[in-house]
Amino acid sequence: SGRKASRALQEVSLARARLLELLATARGNAPPAAMFTVGLLSMLDALLQVPLAEALQPLQLAEPAIGDVAAMGG
Repeated sequence: SGRKASRALQEVSLARARLLELLATARGNAPPAAMFTVGLLSMLDALLQVPLAEALQPLQLAEPAIGDVAAMGG
């Protein structure tokens, strides 16, 4: 069902966010909180069922953050 798929996407998004946060902490090359956000937003298009650019537009993120999210893809 659509509800189960949505729940699964939420779980994957959270897992991806946590993974990036932990990697940033271990490597020390990016702020962990920022990388958590990148991971979380990287599946926003799938969660909202709209193109990623459209999903990110209202958030008014800085260009580097948008590039990071787009690079992660959904």
